Parts: sequence; C-alpha cells; structure tokens
Amino acid sequence: MYSLSQQERKEEHMANQHKNSQNTGWIISGVAIGTGIALAYAASRRRKNSWQNRLVEKAETVVRKREDLVDSGRDVIDRIRIIYDESRKLVEDASDLWAHGRRLVRG
Repeated sequence: MYSLSQQERKEEHMANQHKNSQNTGWIISGVAIGTGIALAYAASRRRKNSWQNRLVEKAETVVRKREDLVDSGRDVIDRIRIIYDESRKLVEDASDLWAHGRRLVRG
C-alpha cells in the first residue's frame, strides 16, 4: 500500500497532531484559568457606589432582624383578626337592631 517512507511520514504526522492537540488543551485551560483569576481580581478592586453599600447594609439589617419582623407580622395578623371578629359582631348586632326596628314600625 504505502511505501515505508510514506508510512513513516503518516505515523509521524499523526503523532505530531496528537502532541499539538494536547498542547492546545493545555493552552486553552491556562487561558481560561488566567481569565477567571483576572476577572475575580478586577471585581474585588471595583469601587461600589454609596447606594449599593446602603442597599447591602439594609439587606443585612433585615436578615439580622428577621425574627423580630416575623413576630411583628404575627402581632399585626392577630390584631387584624380581633378587629375583624369585633366588626363582624357589630354588624350582626346592627342587623338585629335593624330587624327589630322594622318589626316595631310595622307593628
């Protein structure tokens, strides 16, 4: 099929391609790692705006006071429930008084 020199050249060419593909993998890996490090460094050195700092501080405050907020929310819900029950009783009493007044007027 192939002469010996052609076969040797073909094998040498295949070996070189294999070496080149391995080198390319290392180069791409190195570039990716270097880019990641550069982006992380740049992000850490970026100055934040004052509104961003205030926003982060407010978020941290909310996280710290989460339990207090939950307790306050429960208190508000309990008060609303009491107001609703009292209002319902008041409406029922007003309805009874209205019906009693109509009966008195009708005679």
